[in-house]
Amino acid sequence: MSSQFWLDAFSVVTKVVTAFSIVFSTPLYVSVMYFIIKRKHKMPYSSSFYSIFLALGVADLVSYYLYIFKKGSYWNWILPFFLPTNTPNLPATILYFLIWLFAFAQFQLNILISLNRFVSILMPDIYVKAWTTEFNRFIILLIYGDAAMGALPILWQKCIFSVISITGEGGENITKITGPVFQSPYIRDVYNTAWKVHIYLILLTCVVCYTIMFWKIRRLDLRDRNKKMAVEVRMFYTLLVLLIANVFYTIYFLTRDTLEHIFLDSGKYSEWSLYLLGDIYNMHNPYGLLITSREISRSVFPFKYFRWGKKKVATVAIVKSNNNCLTGQINTSSKNSSNSGNEKVTSNNL
Repeated sequence: MSSQFWLDAFSVVTKVVTAFSIVFSTPLYVSVMYFIIKRKHKMPYSSSFYSIFLALGVADLVSYYLYIFKKGSYWNWILPFFLPTNTPNLPATILYFLIWLFAFAQFQLNILISLNRFVSILMPDIYVKAWTTEFNRFIILLIYGDAAMGALPILWQKCIFSVISITGEGGENITKITGPVFQSPYIRDVYNTAWKVHIYLILLTCVVCYTIMFWKIRRLDLRDRNKKMAVEVRMFYTLLVLLIANVFYTIYFLTRDTLEHIFLDSGKYSEWSLYLLGDIYNMHNPYGLLITSREISRSVFPFKYFRWGKKKVATVAIVKSNNNCLTGQINTSSKNSSNSGNEKVTSNNL
């Protein structure tokens, strides 16, 4: 099979996964966030953990939908104001600025939500006294501010949608479009380095913090006398999906980066996997809550409708059962009345 066949097949895979994320994962994520917002003044949803989760949800969703523009270029779907290719233009620059801004925020919020659990489990007294609502709000705003400052220089850079050429196994020349990307190789290397710093920080957080937290949880007494800590630990278990995603994410990127240094053209062939990973990394967070919280899983879209359907069926069954009982009682009464009347007639005849 030709290289063109595989590239087309990979393109179809990314389209199918994207459709699933738009039709199912996005409404699910929004529904979970709405559920938390409605209960933000009640425990445990008033916890700083859920505030960070909401901030991370914004970064996840915005990052995902901004990245669809990059997917579109891979599918040769490009909006007219991004054209012509290989030519710097302001819309491409603004788009790339936003992509990096929310990517930086996403990375840092991933680290923050893990540190939140680390402090709550390892240092509960400090967590209660120091990690207040005001502190939590300040640190979230600081992260978004830092992300904006990190991405701000992009507005003065030349960004383009670039045409790349891939030589197939049979010698055929295949052209693909990718973008937005930096026109300057130097700026590209600077931001790739910034991205790697975030990746290594996430990896360090996963290795160190989660290892210590697992060790601590095994030594905790989570019986009735320590219900508050049990709630904090349950929030930690919610992050296990995040942990798996982060570990997979870092392994993928480190492997891809290594292969690109060894095989210079490998990045052109593996670009589709980057878009596939974007769906997994940006849209996985609500699933951790669905697994660990029965209340959330029963109340959010689309699962609440399945539950409603079961209740409706049960209600109809009960109503039918009651109607049958009532009908039976009426029939029995009618028969008794009829028999009584017949007995009276017979008695009179005698």
